[in-house]
Amino acid sequence: MTRFSGGGPNAQASARAHAILLALFALLLFFFSHARGFSVAPLADDVGVIRVAAQQALDFAVFGPALEKWHTPLVPGSTMWRPLPVLSFALDALSHGDQVSLWRLTNVALHLLCAILVGGVVRAFGFSLSAAAIAFGAFALLPWAPEVSIWIVGRYDGFATLLVLLALFCALSSSGRDARSLASLAAAALAYASKESAATAIALIASVLWLRDCHANTAWLTRPSAATIRLTVAHGVLLIAYLVWRQWLFQSTSLDLYATGSSSRGVGAIVSSWLAHGLSARDYLSIAPVASTVASVMCVLLLLWALSRRAQRFGVSAGLIFAAIVAAALAVVFPSPNIGSDGARIYHLMAVGFAIAIGAAAAAQSARLQFAFAIGVLLALAFWQRAAVEEWRIASNEMHRLQNEIPRLGNSLLAKDYALVVAPDRIGRVPFARNANGALLLAYSGDRERVSQMIISTDLGAWEWWKLSADGVVRKHLTKREDAPAAPTQFFCFNGSSLQALGFWQSATQADWNERWRDALHRACPNLNYGR
Repeated sequence: MTRFSGGGPNAQASARAHAILLALFALLLFFFSHARGFSVAPLADDVGVIRVAAQQALDFAVFGPALEKWHTPLVPGSTMWRPLPVLSFALDALSHGDQVSLWRLTNVALHLLCAILVGGVVRAFGFSLSAAAIAFGAFALLPWAPEVSIWIVGRYDGFATLLVLLALFCALSSSGRDARSLASLAAAALAYASKESAATAIALIASVLWLRDCHANTAWLTRPSAATIRLTVAHGVLLIAYLVWRQWLFQSTSLDLYATGSSSRGVGAIVSSWLAHGLSARDYLSIAPVASTVASVMCVLLLLWALSRRAQRFGVSAGLIFAAIVAAALAVVFPSPNIGSDGARIYHLMAVGFAIAIGAAAAAQSARLQFAFAIGVLLALAFWQRAAVEEWRIASNEMHRLQNEIPRLGNSLLAKDYALVVAPDRIGRVPFARNANGALLLAYSGDRERVSQMIISTDLGAWEWWKLSADGVVRKHLTKREDAPAAPTQFFCFNGSSLQALGFWQSATQADWNERWRDALHRACPNLNYGR
């Protein structure tokens, strides 16, 4: 493939220096935007993951459970198979104990390695080092990256994105029957062991390779090369093997992990969801209105201009089609976009396509325009990302306050009491107490006696406690206390600063229970969103 850069030794050295400066500038901006993110407290799932793994490491039993995940579900009863990230949790626990800031370095490294491979793919397309550096920066400064770079369990997506990218990068320089072909297949296999989103790898690799063939033959439609066919077939066989493995493990090949009912939806509904996922990034604009507007306008104008130029059309098209394929897969599994609330990590792989397109489009500019564009866009993205990281810092501060409140509540309860504490499922776009009920109490009270007297529920789950109370859930399942009541005897909520006592009430119907909770939370904890 023709390289879109050239010149004599001096010109090449200058271009190399230019690219290095751009990459270093992007890296500095990344650490500027993440400066307050490294010390964020464990949130949501992270609380339990870190605590359990750290305790297993202290007991010299961390690798047994991690290795077991290679032939068992991630969580009993689920259809998630993600053993590779779980193994990384074990390694972090062994190396760092429960020091979350050190665990977070692994997540940051995964995200930055993804950014490096994005630049590598742009370079493999035949574009200049500067274009590759811009693609690197665009992905590194992704505004919704914090769900992968800061949230420890976002590592599932980090591994999947990295390994799909590695599979594509190896495929781009492969003949279809060499060592790089095997490396591409090995990377894809490990991607499957990271998260189910990696199942898009075959479509992504096949489409990019075919577009490259079309570009090489100066035609929009051309027969795929022998190398493309061989690699596509090989990845197809690997995908079938993965689905067979899932069938054996879960008695199902479905990738509808969250039971959204996607399999029963019509084509029109899926197309509507696809468009919504493709446009979902606009819901993230409100985090930093000025920075997001500047970055978005500059990128859109650049992409539209580059599509009119044949030399850049291939790279831009490949990136946009990459993003469209991931969006299509998301549309099948998730009926509606999540990025406006939380769940932005599912768009981590989709963002690869946009970063590739931006890097390829930038290659059409002169050196001066390219540099000016890079400075403007990367600065805007950095301030946008910094605003997103700030949301995590705010949630972390609230978690520290909740951490201080739990022991105080435990000391105030009578021996006969059992308290129900309602905390936010998420704060803005940041997961907070989700999937962390018991782990929060153990991690922050350090006293099992207190844990036997209270439970934390999220605001989205408080409505379930009417039936749970009627079933005597406290005495049956939540504590071994002989004097335990059948249901909670006191209600509290966390308003972001302190725990507020709500009193206690009994309800004859679910509707009355819902109304009482809604009114109580509105008065004492307006930050909470009652789930019914």
